[in-house]
Amino acid sequence: MQPFSHSTIQSLCAAALALCALGPTAATSQADNIPAPPPVIELFEGRWDSNHGELRLHQIYRDPYTYVIGDYADRGILVGRLAEDGRCASGVFTNGQRNGSFQFVLGDDDPERFNGLWAWHGEPPSGEWTGRRAGPAPDTLRNFARGGVVTTTQPQDRAILEGLYESRHGMLDVTSRDLFLLGEYADKGVIAGMWDDNRFVGRFTNGARTGWFEFDVLSRTGTIRGGHWGWVGEGSSGQWQPTPYEGARTMILEPLEVGGELGC
Repeated sequence: MQPFSHSTIQSLCAAALALCALGPTAATSQADNIPAPPPVIELFEGRWDSNHGELRLHQIYRDPYTYVIGDYADRGILVGRLAEDGRCASGVFTNGQRNGSFQFVLGDDDPERFNGLWAWHGEPPSGEWTGRRAGPAPDTLRNFARGGVVTTTQPQDRAILEGLYESRHGMLDVTSRDLFLLGEYADKGVIAGMWDDNRFVGRFTNGARTGWFEFDVLSRTGTIRGGHWGWVGEGSSGQWQPTPYEGARTMILEPLEVGGELGC
């Protein structure tokens, strides 16, 4: 028996390495072995009948969290954050000139119902907030714009406003999805709005008080061309024109802390 030549040994080694690279199933591509991303579960999205009026809730995502935003009855709006398991939502609601916190927890055996609590800002829980799913989330909402003007959400592939903005009233950290705007500003409160023609309109909280805002926006560039604000229930108003923070493009944005005092 003749010994293998040096060139033959090199060929055999190369073939063995190639088989190892193919793995145990040569017909399966590498891409086939990559698990698919988990599906987005929108447990809170929908229309809910509750003991404090009808809730109309949508969910939007900004890595790494999912947020809930919507309105309820004819009283105000809600904005909050979902827990990691998606079964608890907590955040802030507005009610006329006041605001407070909410916590909704879906039932373990019945995700079509939630039990929860609510509290006025800075106060202990005032009572229960419970609800039962009544249908899909509507596209139109009435409590974001002043005067009951209807605003509409629709799927959008890009964010009109995103990141950090500075203003005379403090820094804003905002995100916009599906024509919703939500975020926080300075250490004063939260901000939530919807697109209305060529502007974002909505509510903000500052301690226990609630105000309204309007930002005129050039949607193509995300430039805020002008803006106003005022306290709900009062006649006076002032200017509010946030501008992009110069370091926003290089700064890693922190998760939006829009959860209310009750938490999850």
